[in-house]
Amino acid sequence: ADGAAPARPGLGARLATLAERFRTPPATRLSLVILLTVFFLVRASPDVFLEHLALVPGHTVPRFWNVVTSSWVEKSFFGVAVAAVSLVVLGRVVEPGMGAKELVRFLIFVSFFVGSCAFVFELVRFHFFGKDDKALFEHHCGFQGIVAGLLVVVKRDNPDAPVNVRGLRWARREQLCSFHVLVTFLVGVATGADLLSTFGFACFGLYGGWVYLRHIQLRPEGELGVGDPSEKMDLVSFFPKSAAPLLAPALDLAHEFLCGRRQRRLAASYGVGSLHAGLGKHAVSTKPGVTTDDAAEAQRRRERGAKALAERLALKAKKNSASSLRATDVATMSASAPTDRASGSVAAGAPPTTPGEETAVAV
Repeated sequence: ADGAAPARPGLGARLATLAERFRTPPATRLSLVILLTVFFLVRASPDVFLEHLALVPGHTVPRFWNVVTSSWVEKSFFGVAVAAVSLVVLGRVVEPGMGAKELVRFLIFVSFFVGSCAFVFELVRFHFFGKDDKALFEHHCGFQGIVAGLLVVVKRDNPDAPVNVRGLRWARREQLCSFHVLVTFLVGVATGADLLSTFGFACFGLYGGWVYLRHIQLRPEGELGVGDPSEKMDLVSFFPKSAAPLLAPALDLAHEFLCGRRQRRLAASYGVGSLHAGLGKHAVSTKPGVTTDDAAEAQRRRERGAKALAERLALKAKKNSASSLRATDVATMSASAPTDRASGSVAAGAPPTTPGEETAVAV
């Protein structure tokens, strides 16, 4: 009957839908396996694996690998569960756009950046804020730096899209970075956990993800240079607009200290014109231009690309029209040749007409 309810899908269809919902891309799946493997190794033998994989500033010099591995170590079941869910959800959003290889490079860089910044932070705190030997042998680890880096990619790809999570659909994706940093700080203060492993790792991961996308990632094929020059990737856009005038000088100084030398080297390799407006202007100066508005330069690049595309299309259309004209001429000549031969043969074999026949024909 027309008013009958539609039949429910069978068990096989429901299982296929469920499997599709939990399907993860290859790089995300590999990262999840690494995260869970490290967790079970640490739980099985914490004295061995936690000592070698977590960041211990006093042991980092011989065990340099813990700068990278510390971002993949979670000590509690709750922590690894939150990390696994975050990795799967964000990986399914990020990996289709970046690709598996690019995502692997991004995760390695963010892991190294987070561990290196945490190591330097602990050394500075030890030398300038009280030389406590115990601080050099504390274990620092956590997945929050990786989560913060992935959230930067989410903001870059579609900042104005709503968050497709029940209870958070009122928020936009560009707000997730600051929201995550705030949550890690509150959780660290409320639980008495190591603030460096929660709030510190989140801040370093956010900045490391931004550095990679803004100044290191190669542009798409056909474009010379590195980095995303769009205005939505300005570092001050990660903070409230009211705080931008106060934060801009501090962000300029921090970026000059961390990335200024590399940006000048890139300018010498690619040319100033291959960098976006902020880097191009400061490549021969002292600052790399963190807060520069790049909209004008991006518009000029789009206009140049549109003009080049229009010229290629016009040239292709001209070639196609010339080819079609030649083909039409050849077809016309081929069709007229048999007619001419037939007319000639008739004219050659016909008897001459008399004046009376011509008059009859005329009548």
